[in-house]
Amino acid sequence: HLDDEVDGAHVDAELERGGGDDAHTSLMISRILPGATADRSIVTQYQYFREPLVTEEMMAEAERKRAIYAAVTRDEDFGTVMKITAALPAIADDHFRFGRNERGNHNLHRWIDALVDGTAPPS
Repeated sequence: HLDDEVDGAHVDAELERGGGDDAHTSLMISRILPGATADRSIVTQYQYFREPLVTEEMMAEAERKRAIYAAVTRDEDFGTVMKITAALPAIADDHFRFGRNERGNHNLHRWIDALVDGTAPPS
């Protein structure tokens, strides 16, 4: 799972392995852009698969995964963000950062940095 901010856009990625078969490994990337107001955003989700989707079964599996990702994004992520956004006026500070609480994200960032830099992955 990757969760980062890139050029003013928030990028979120989720990697799912398919039953030990690399051919069914998929990657879902959400790109989240600011909306017209602070309480709005534009989200586009992309799914990538290691192998081309050539059978009806593969297409059905891709649609199943898409529906799950959409539901999680809508029900969990958006629900949490909407509640936080609604509470922001009660906070006296003019800066507020959230979303850095998922330990797996931080570990993935360290792995990506090590792979990009050509250094040893974190232990």
